[in-house]
Amino acid sequence: MPNNRYSSCLIAAQGSLYAIGGSNGFLRVDTVDRYDPLLDRWFQDVPSMQTARAQHGCAIYKGMLYVAGGDRTYDLLSSSERYDFATKQWTSIASMNERRYSASCF
Repeated sequence: MPNNRYSSCLIAAQGSLYAIGGSNGFLRVDTVDRYDPLLDRWFQDVPSMQTARAQHGCAIYKGMLYVAGGDRTYDLLSSSERYDFATKQWTSIASMNERRYSASCF
């Protein structure tokens, strides 16, 4: 993986694995690394999220990648965003009613 990270979200979509956000040991990160199992290679070809976050939830719903909650260095988040694989863009969506971290999504 190109970027050191922990407390990230790992999800499978469109034949690849995506490591999303997390912490590099000092800061929360907004980066996304993509692993292609057919090529056995990591890529940095997905734009960064709008908000750096760790310990967040992520899910695929109707072909889009959703990320919600998490923390940003002792600041719990309620914000959410969605990645559209077709347009390759992140968009802010409605925030959750409560701040949450360490969430699991399926």
